[in-house]
Amino acid sequence: MEIILKAFTYLLIAIGVFVAVMILNALYRKVKTFVIGRLEYTREFSEEEVVEGERVVITEVIYNPTPLPMFFIDIISYINGELQLENMEPCEGMQEVISRFHLLPFTKITRRHRAVCTKRGCYRMTSASVMAGRKTWEYNKTFSFLAELFVLPRPIPHPFTSRSFNLVQGAASSPNKIVLDPFSVIGIRDFAPGDPFNMINFKATARCSYNGARGIKVNELDSCSDRIIMIYLNFQTPKDYDGAEGFERKMEYALSLCANIIEEASRDGHHVGFGANCPHSDGGNRILFPISSGSLHAKEIVREISRIPIRCSSSFFSLLDGGIKNDIARTEVIVITPCIDENIEKGTALLRRRNAVTVIQV
Repeated sequence: MEIILKAFTYLLIAIGVFVAVMILNALYRKVKTFVIGRLEYTREFSEEEVVEGERVVITEVIYNPTPLPMFFIDIISYINGELQLENMEPCEGMQEVISRFHLLPFTKITRRHRAVCTKRGCYRMTSASVMAGRKTWEYNKTFSFLAELFVLPRPIPHPFTSRSFNLVQGAASSPNKIVLDPFSVIGIRDFAPGDPFNMINFKATARCSYNGARGIKVNELDSCSDRIIMIYLNFQTPKDYDGAEGFERKMEYALSLCANIIEEASRDGHHVGFGANCPHSDGGNRILFPISSGSLHAKEIVREISRIPIRCSSSFFSLLDGGIKNDIARTEVIVITPCIDENIEKGTALLRRRNAVTVIQV
């Protein structure tokens, strides 16, 4: 009888322990669900735009706003393989990134990852998932955010354009009397009605003072004009097509030329425009930025260049013909193309009637 009572007692203890464990497990699950549901998480790039080959820092911040601790929190996300993270093997496509955190009550943790931007493009991070369970479906939550990075092509100068683009604004002499350059004095002449006071050359006037008012001398200024540049980029494949890899390499070089021309023109204060027969990020079958000035205009063009897919979507002659119909005149037209055919020669010949055209074959 005594043995039976002991066995019954042990059974009750085992049942009590089992029930207590189940209750604690259920309570822990609820606590875990409560904490995970209130976690705050963000991820962002340290820069809005960088040049191809430069480094960027990816910063992630997680915050536990509850008075309860939480351990073994895994944040799982996917980052494009072209952003090569340090201490990770290079990979193609998307790479899985897992960050593990141990959070005390009311604790914020900031973690930074350095990455090398290996290829031109526009990269986005929009979501990440938190996992805290032995099963992938257990205690999960998705955080939504938007982090965007523009990797711009590395500017490469070209011998046909680098010399002319080193001119500062207004330094290009012009036979047309458009703007008088106050820093370019080409001679001295007699005073004429309407000449401003600040154009008087007092030293020359003093030497001719014996002639009275007729001896007043003024500086004669040279004339200059702002430069106007239009770039046309052709994505048509040549007849001697050497494969996708070779063609892509040529067009990446062409995009780097365009970026260099646009940035230098904008820095010198010139007007610049850009057109290409490739898909636009908004869904159009061509890219066309009208001629304008300002750093914001140039920034918009270069950012669009960073998103360009290496693909032809329309006729290049129609792009040149649009410039002719839009009455482009007195403009430096730069045509960058991997091939030259009859249609391109015809289009450039029509543009040469009223413009200075430079053709660069890549």
